[in-house]
Amino acid sequence: MIQSVAANLKDNRVHLITYGCQMNKSDSEDVINLLLDDGFEVTENIDDAGIVIFNTCTVRDKAEQRVISNIGHLAKRNKNNKNFIIGMMGCVAQRDGERILKKVEQLSFCVGTRQFPKIPSIIKEVRSTKRKVCNLEENEEVIIEKNSIKREKPYQGWITVTRGCSKYCSYCIVPAVRGHEVSIKPNDIEDQVKRIVDDGVTEVTLLGQIVERYGKDLSTPVSLAELLTRLDKINGLKRLRFITSYPKDFTEELLYAMKELPKVCEHLHMPIQHGNDEMLKQMNRGYTRQEYLELVKKAYEIMPNLNLLSDFICGFPGETEEQHLMSESVISEADFQSSYVFAYSPRPGTQSDKWEDKIPEELKKERVRKLLKIQNEVSLKRNLLKIDTVDEVLVERYDEKKNNWLGRNRGNQIVVFHAERKELVGQYLNVKIREVTNLTLIGDLV
Repeated sequence: MIQSVAANLKDNRVHLITYGCQMNKSDSEDVINLLLDDGFEVTENIDDAGIVIFNTCTVRDKAEQRVISNIGHLAKRNKNNKNFIIGMMGCVAQRDGERILKKVEQLSFCVGTRQFPKIPSIIKEVRSTKRKVCNLEENEEVIIEKNSIKREKPYQGWITVTRGCSKYCSYCIVPAVRGHEVSIKPNDIEDQVKRIVDDGVTEVTLLGQIVERYGKDLSTPVSLAELLTRLDKINGLKRLRFITSYPKDFTEELLYAMKELPKVCEHLHMPIQHGNDEMLKQMNRGYTRQEYLELVKKAYEIMPNLNLLSDFICGFPGETEEQHLMSESVISEADFQSSYVFAYSPRPGTQSDKWEDKIPEELKKERVRKLLKIQNEVSLKRNLLKIDTVDEVLVERYDEKKNNWLGRNRGNQIVVFHAERKELVGQYLNVKIREVTNLTLIGDLV
């Protein structure tokens, strides 16, 4: 009897596991709050949950296998609980949900990237009918009406301003799983930001697959720069960021908005992906190396203190050693603060998946290592210029092992400092930088 009551208590508890990008993290937060509104509980302990949901990513290789493996392990641990539910949402679900639902006996439901607001009702449907549910409809507008506000960090908030992508880079599956571009109305975004700021959020990041394309599809077009101008006026908001940026759509208007609006941070994630024009053409990126560098030059002229981040793909089909060397050189030429570097992996359903991938995996990894080495050198060179300067730092956490505090400056760099062990999380403090590594700034409170 005691075991039965314990099982019933677990039935309504949800544990959500998120893989991938900030968009997935934002969607997961929305799902958690929708579940709370509907009477479910959320638990950080997977062993206390009667419902486990995987928010999946398909940008990198082996995502599906990892999720299926985890589902199998969960099912074995809960084989005696007939009410235990496992669900899948996100990009893997959108791409292959119907097939996976049939393949994996223990999986109860799959929900696509535009249907996740229906998860509370889908869980109830699974419970009442004892049947699997698959909802992958792509054409509906994502409407989220929630009252609860629960976030990973109470002082930081994600706001999705545009969903989907219409660019079709040859290696990217996102347009197929996220759908066409749809912008959220500016009044709705402003209301969302005001609401979370009233709840204690001081730093907001606007999200979009190509965030600069925000507003182009609205009946009355609005630019991202115009949206930032509106949000910059919100009382209580201290920092504004936006990701991810696409070089071909980036405008001078937006650069000047970043410079002139005091709450918009000097932090720009604008991936080049490769340093060679032929590779960029094969990737269907729509710009050349020189066009990208001209945009970067203009950005540094307008904002000398800009922190610019990039992404790189190594070992794209047909990449020669000479072409790879052009990626190495562009890191120094563009003076990136940091870069995310990945070995190419073909994604089913993309154009490049049809091409022969002759480059050995070990060579791809070696090229990744070379790019990271150069990027570390450039990062260190840039960071050395920060010594004896003062940064405003948003405090994020205390490191018990190293006995210091960690936070991030406006350029999104990690800053480490020592201070009394009292509650500082969420505060903005000034730190004078006295030493650096390629990844970290180290300093003292001033």
